[in-house]
Amino acid sequence: MMKDWRGKVTIFTMPFLGLIFTWNFIDRALPYTLHLASGKQETELKFAYEKGSGSKHCRHSLLLKESGTLSDGRLCLNQSEHKRLPNKGWVYVKGSESGFGFDIEGYRFR
Repeated sequence: MMKDWRGKVTIFTMPFLGLIFTWNFIDRALPYTLHLASGKQETELKFAYEKGSGSKHCRHSLLLKESGTLSDGRLCLNQSEHKRLPNKGWVYVKGSESGFGFDIEGYRFR
């Protein structure tokens, strides 16, 4: 395998391909697992929102703007609820917060 240039390229690139394919799993699953295992507290946070464009997994979304220690996020709604909201506003999100993230349990608009 080391005599041919294709074998040399394969030996050096396979670990990088493995890393690329597992990165998405590590990026999503590890923080969520740590969030579930750590101590959580129930909180209600106020986010400014803006209507977002639809995607494959979330047709009617609200883009939540950064709030304190949490970064931007996305909240998926049903079509009727999305239509009746103004383009910008405030949403109160209730959930459990830990050092590894925020898990949304409910929301309300004012």
